[in-house]
Amino acid sequence: MLGLKSKIQKIASLKRKLKQLKNTERLHICFGSQKLFNAQHNLAENGYKTQGEWGVDWRKKRSGRFLCVGKSQPGGGTMLKVFPLKEDGLYQLQVQLPRPLQDKYGQKIQLEFSVSDRDGRYRATDLDYAINNFKPITIQVFRREHKQDNWYVHLATYIQEIPVVYTRKNGCIGIDFNAESISVAYVKWDGNIEYARRNPV
Repeated sequence: MLGLKSKIQKIASLKRKLKQLKNTERLHICFGSQKLFNAQHNLAENGYKTQGEWGVDWRKKRSGRFLCVGKSQPGGGTMLKVFPLKEDGLYQLQVQLPRPLQDKYGQKIQLEFSVSDRDGRYRATDLDYAINNFKPITIQVFRREHKQDNWYVHLATYIQEIPVVYTRKNGCIGIDFNAESISVAYVKWDGNIEYARRNPV
């Protein structure tokens, strides 16, 4: 039940955004952020001396992220693939470079990395399951400017289904979704209500 208030606030925020989108005749997508794009019209106010200075930041911002959707084949992808190495806990990310870059950098870039468990999640086990069962692995590569322009790689894939274990010792939680409210109740193992609350949406 922790974080219920923030969930309700998030739902309200999404409803407002949805209403704005429905009232918008044309949807605009700006890679590099709309704020930085509009900065070219007021260079001095946004800390730029020339259009060239703004252009450097603009090109950097637009080239700081890319995504490769996974595919059900060895390595889990097409242009970016992940393979386990013989060393315990190490993996290899293979990046297939476009042909115009191969003369300068070679056909592939190979990076070694390890996966550590965190927050009770056995992430290495999940990655091994995806690789061994030819599950798609979607890979996102992005640059964080506020962290010394370091590049980061995020992997997203299917995880092994976890069986649900039922026990009456922990009691149960009841959640009732309504148009104007969300009600939550916790009933102990002996049938007594420990907590009940109605939260307006």
